[in-house]
Amino acid sequence: VHSETKVFVQNLIKELRVPLLIDADGLNNIDEFALKSRKRITIITPHPLELSRLCGQSVSDIQENRISTVRRLAQEWNVILLLKGPYTVIGCPSGKIFINPTGNSALATAGSGDVLSGFISGLLAQGVSALNSTLIGSFMHGLAADCFIQKTNSNNMVASDIFNGLIMAMSELNSLKY
Repeated sequence: VHSETKVFVQNLIKELRVPLLIDADGLNNIDEFALKSRKRITIITPHPLELSRLCGQSVSDIQENRISTVRRLAQEWNVILLLKGPYTVIGCPSGKIFINPTGNSALATAGSGDVLSGFISGLLAQGVSALNSTLIGSFMHGLAADCFIQKTNSNNMVASDIFNGLIMAMSELNSLKY
């Protein structure tokens, strides 16, 4: 985090004409005004502490009111807001809220959020809508972790294990009978 980086990121947010996903240190270089002034669809994927820094609300208040906080900020900032954590909450500018039923505590590992951002960005790059990219990416990220933990009988994983879990999850989904 550096003042020049912050200026660069905020100018980039204003100028980009494509959907944008902001995570990790990108969230430390933006503010509420930058989000509100953006004309294109933006996805942000903070964990509670990152969201606290962005909105000025305490982490405990955010955690106690996850759904209402996500709904309010997604509408106020005109973003798709994915709040990481147990039962990830996803809100969109229309006020709709989605709760991801997949995932487990093993996702609280370094790099896991980067993998999630990669899932969502990969879907965006294929032309999937921003909301569907966020919903599918979050679901598959959590399902991959669930499958990995179930198949390995371990509650520990590193971020790269999510890819092994994704293979397991895809296999499981492909075997479903409709």
